[in-house]
Amino acid sequence: MKAQIYISGALTNSSRKEFYEKIGQLLEEIGYQPYIPHLHTDPEKNPDATPAEVYKVDMMQVEKSAIVIAYVGYPSLGVGAELEHANAKGIPLILLHEVGEKVSRLALGIPTVQKVIAYRCEEEALREIRNLLQPDR
Repeated sequence: MKAQIYISGALTNSSRKEFYEKIGQLLEEIGYQPYIPHLHTDPEKNPDATPAEVYKVDMMQVEKSAIVIAYVGYPSLGVGAELEHANAKGIPLILLHEVGEKVSRLALGIPTVQKVIAYRCEEEALREIRNLLQPDR
């Protein structure tokens, strides 16, 4: 069974959904099972899902994951909740943001953060993720 990796990132008012899907495609290519929340509980595509349902589903998926990869270049209360839930469960975190973005020191200081990837372009971020998760290719 493939290990699941949860891809966390702002969804409300976000233009990053395509990037999250690219991360998911990469993870599939290198042998992981990505969980991309907006494909299941997107606020625009699933407006009838109650906040309690979204919370329950997303937190359950965080718990089922071996790793959480989180885009932290844009502030998000949901991402913060997912990060802390993963931390409480001892799940390793990989944080992503563009070079020069101001990122919360609290998020950067979470004990289970294994790697922070500051990137100039999406391709660089994807390459770094691949190198980190498939080092012997």
